[in-house]
Amino acid sequence: MWVKLKKDASLKAVLAVAAMVIGVAALTLLLEKPPLFSGEISSAERSTRPKSVFASIISKGEGKVLVNGSEVTLVNSTEHFSLKLQAEPGECWFFKWWLVNGTVFGTAPELQLHIRGNTAVEAVFERPRYVVAFTSDAEGGSLVVNGSILALPAEVEAPACSLLQVTPIPPEGWDWPWGTLLIPVEGNRTVHLGFAKTAALVALRGVLVPVNVTVAADGNASSFVLARDSSIRVKLNASMRVEPHGADRRGCVIYNETHLVCLASWLVNGSEWPSPRLYNVAVAGDLELEQVVVYTRLAYPVKYTEILLPNGTMVKAPVIPGDRWMIVPFIGEYEYLGNGVLKLEGGRVKVFIKPPEGWRKIRVYANLTTTPSKIADSSIKMVIRNKVDFLSCGRDVLPTGSVYGTGYVVILFDREALRAWSTPGHDPFFTPEFGEYIKCELAIENGVRMRSCGQAQSGPAPRVLEGIGEGWLDITSYGTMYVRIEVVEFEG
Repeated sequence: MWVKLKKDASLKAVLAVAAMVIGVAALTLLLEKPPLFSGEISSAERSTRPKSVFASIISKGEGKVLVNGSEVTLVNSTEHFSLKLQAEPGECWFFKWWLVNGTVFGTAPELQLHIRGNTAVEAVFERPRYVVAFTSDAEGGSLVVNGSILALPAEVEAPACSLLQVTPIPPEGWDWPWGTLLIPVEGNRTVHLGFAKTAALVALRGVLVPVNVTVAADGNASSFVLARDSSIRVKLNASMRVEPHGADRRGCVIYNETHLVCLASWLVNGSEWPSPRLYNVAVAGDLELEQVVVYTRLAYPVKYTEILLPNGTMVKAPVIPGDRWMIVPFIGEYEYLGNGVLKLEGGRVKVFIKPPEGWRKIRVYANLTTTPSKIADSSIKMVIRNKVDFLSCGRDVLPTGSVYGTGYVVILFDREALRAWSTPGHDPFFTPEFGEYIKCELAIENGVRMRSCGQAQSGPAPRVLEGIGEGWLDITSYGTMYVRIEVVEFEG
């Protein structure tokens, strides 16, 4: 029993030793076993082999990069190396900059890099955008650009090398006969659209006196009345006539209970039109017509002056305003200053003075002290005929008929003129009797004594001034004039 037990213990010991031997042998085989995969290296080998350096080259946008003259995207080496890079943008693109490891490195298309570690290089290309501006002389025009409607003037931003399809839309009074435009976008530029003008814009401003407008073109005519500021389109080269509507012969209409407003003239594009009230022209372009108006009373009163008689006494004589017979508005005042002096003052004053009955010769002293510019024809005349037709004859107060200045004249009227020139229709202006019956006794202009006065005459005209008698004085003043009258001689 003891021996068996000892035998069993020895067996266990042998088995234990055998297991240890087998384990050591297996470990030795494991350590001496070659690598399982050919690509694997041992730690000792890894520590002695040189490392590789990589450079990747990519581009963003349309373009390419040449690396040392070749188009490659990856360069690697076991040593430090240099790269010569050349960025070449595609058509309609441009090179913007280099990114090296995500940082902007330069904007020149050529770049020299020394690679010492792994490096990512990116060439960034961009397609530029340009602004195309559209302008036109025609106000109110528009255009369609690639399907979008824009009001002129307009700006369109588009990428380079794109194509704009442009259809201009002309405003009223203009035409576009050239169809659709194809405009390549090659840079910032301005395109001026030259619409063809077919009609003029006529603007009427400051309208206080209604006007009748007549337009004739291509054999057709139309008329209409405008009573306030308005703008109308008139075909180019059409005939246009503008004149007061509903006004009297002076161009006046009722303004309020005491005054009339009168169309005196027009300002045409800022310049005064030479023909007052009526504007008649072939329309060649845009026009601005502005009314120049004046105000005058509905009625002027009869006043009185005094006339010196041969015996040295004074006699009253009525002063009748001539506003209702004028073809221009009466602008001004008149008043008796005393001592036989009548003052007329204003831009345009006309009066008739009735002398005493039975006079044979009358002398008139007229002193014109101021004259508005552009005005002439201040005159002293005598009514010769006023039964079948009207005629008055006399002398200018400015002896040479100048448009501006001061004048002093003394005129002697002989009643014989009424008898010699009484035949209706007779025109005495060029007869030798004119100087005999209407004598210029003294003439001074701007302080200089003149040899004679200029002749002045109204008529003959086929009209009669109701209430005005033959032999009356007919006085017209532009400016400020002082008048004194004396009867030199009575008949009989």
